[in-house]
Amino acid sequence: MATSDMSHGRHPDEQVSIEVQRIGNTRLAAFLGILVLLIGAVSHHFIVVWVGFFVLALMVFAEQMASLTFRHLSLRHQFHAITAEIDQPIEAELIVENPLPWPVGEIHWELDVPESLRFVSPVESSDSASGYRRIVRGSLSVLRQERLRVPYQLVGMRRGRFQVGPGVLVFQDPLDWSQWVRRTHMNDRLTIWPRRYSLPQGFWNSHPELGNRHGRPWDPPDPLLVAGIRPYRMGDPIRRIHAYASAQSGQLMVKEEEHFNARNVEVLLHPQTGLHPWSGVDRGVLEDAVSITATVIEHSLADGLEVGLSISAILAGHPHGLSEPPSHGQATRARLLTALAWVEPSGNMTDNLARHLHLLKRRIARGGVLVVVAPIWPNEVAPEWDSLRERGVQIVWITLGSLTDMPLAGAHIRWRWQEGGWSRE
Repeated sequence: MATSDMSHGRHPDEQVSIEVQRIGNTRLAAFLGILVLLIGAVSHHFIVVWVGFFVLALMVFAEQMASLTFRHLSLRHQFHAITAEIDQPIEAELIVENPLPWPVGEIHWELDVPESLRFVSPVESSDSASGYRRIVRGSLSVLRQERLRVPYQLVGMRRGRFQVGPGVLVFQDPLDWSQWVRRTHMNDRLTIWPRRYSLPQGFWNSHPELGNRHGRPWDPPDPLLVAGIRPYRMGDPIRRIHAYASAQSGQLMVKEEEHFNARNVEVLLHPQTGLHPWSGVDRGVLEDAVSITATVIEHSLADGLEVGLSISAILAGHPHGLSEPPSHGQATRARLLTALAWVEPSGNMTDNLARHLHLLKRRIARGGVLVVVAPIWPNEVAPEWDSLRERGVQIVWITLGSLTDMPLAGAHIRWRWQEGGWSRE
């Protein structure tokens, strides 16, 4: 339900676009008042003249009060977060504020919500569909110097970036002669990130430079992780003592671990779901491909890796796909997941893929790790692919569903995501 918050101050004005419209019978009331005034003056009936003056004064008073009230009333919506995963609710509030020392009475509000967002509120409201948007309506009774908050939730049903609003405020003057309508464009946008799943156990284990570097103390030293074994010296950390080597030599031995200059992974998304453009797009496979890519990115960043992302599909501001160099941190996570929220397939994805493979060939280090998420791999980019393979790039290929039977040449590990589960090929 709406909650009241008394406040004498107003929030700073945000950069908004406001459209004001007045609807009503004000002109008719003015005409009637003037007509009564003229009739009284011609007939010399001063009572009729005073009635005409009273009607005009009442009309002007109601108009001025309505205009003053409407100028100071404010309607805005506030989100507690601007990003969420699919089916994850976003808490929000619709805020109506009256800083004036007199009550306003009943007002009506409207909010345009995209069809891809579900509106949930404990406050009684109604809605109607209009194209790809839904108009949610409600009413409130506003007292003097009162701020009302209408809590609600928005739940994203698919990934993307959606604009909520404009918000509409409808107010009538005290005599119901005119109706004032203000449409406020707040430019409030919500980004719905793709779903994330769990990676299969041992996803990184075949790549020691990216996997878990903590083994059992009695395990033989792994030459890929240990630069050498030497006798214990005073001050060496106890955790670096290697039990297996110490037992073999009869004295305490410690490990000298290999230090890598960079720990990063490149992720390549090629969401082509058909061999030919006229075969259409399998939306289910497309969404799974985007979600798997988001899963690899999030798990890699959580493991402390630097992650680069290349996308062959189009997205907002990138008509030829996207190529982001490796980086880490929460800002990287938000940027890459937002990019994946905008991904849409296009007919030139094969050309874009060749371009991004050429960039990767120059960017990825020898022996680096490349994770490819692709339901279908076009043969047209085989030369660029061969050059990556010759550089010793470790390749993990993730395919989806049963669309692909052709092997990806040079892939060291192949995983398949089908019907919500992983299988190793």
